[in-house]
Amino acid sequence: MAIISSTAAERIADEILSTYDGKILSISIIDARGGGENFLATKSIESFEKTFGVLQEGRKYGGSLAIAALSIANEVREVAGETKVITTTYEKCKMMLIPVLSYEILVGFVLQRRVVLDEDRIANYIESLVADNAAGAGNTSSTIT
Repeated sequence: MAIISSTAAERIADEILSTYDGKILSISIIDARGGGENFLATKSIESFEKTFGVLQEGRKYGGSLAIAALSIANEVREVAGETKVITTTYEKCKMMLIPVLSYEILVGFVLQRRVVLDEDRIANYIESLVADNAAGAGNTSSTIT
């Protein structure tokens, strides 16, 4: 499996925020190894920070909670197949979690509650964006920089 660097994760986060301008309020790319304690990139737009403030607790527990949610979803993997996207709708927002396990990362983001995104399309876009950044890095090693 390939490993992604924080530099590549920052580029990916910027590209996703730019592509989904105004729809995605915040994004985190989490290293799935080590219990989710390592955030490779975290970015948010100004309206997210105004609405939700700076969430220090999210950095403290968010990665672990993302891994726990994925573990629960994967309990039915034998029947339903691999988890592609986990979407949760809250009173104030929507959250999505997309595992990109070939790079050992989880991509989580917060959306405006009213936004509707094609989950397959965004999962495929993120997977290809990660792969493109790997190919564009010009590395022969398994680390994406």
